[in-house]
Amino acid sequence: MKKFLSDYITNVLRNLGLAALALSAFVSLFGEQAKDITPLAALGSAGITVRVMLQMLLANLIAVALARLFLSEAVIKDMKPGLRVILATGSAFLTVLVCILAFGWIPLHEKGGIAGFICFVCCFLICFVSRAVLFIRREKQENQQLADALSRYKSAQL
Repeated sequence: MKKFLSDYITNVLRNLGLAALALSAFVSLFGEQAKDITPLAALGSAGITVRVMLQMLLANLIAVALARLFLSEAVIKDMKPGLRVILATGSAFLTVLVCILAFGWIPLHEKGGIAGFICFVCCFLICFVSRAVLFIRREKQENQQLADALSRYKSAQL
């Protein structure tokens, strides 16, 4: 349980840090133009508000919790890795989508809002596909190591 909680906190903070880094870059480049359009750039190029950081933290807490639920066997047993990744990705995407709509992060009604949303979806998919590939590779490697260890154990018993 201690390791699970430690991994959860590590993943939340890593994701929050990456999101804050990406948002900082966005605000630095487009903050003054987006100041009156989106709450993400409410301070203009001066930085990110505490409210937005707390909203991002909430989104990360929920998304990582759901990803952990689907990616670990702690709750759901005997599920194929591919299905786990699809469910984790889908739940994280839905969490972020709800946050976008609830908090107005991307103003879909403004000019360029749809383009911003499409950009978000593309970035999201790139991140999760890369994580999924790493997850599946690690799963296969662990399974191979276990199979090798079992073979060595069986040959030692003979």
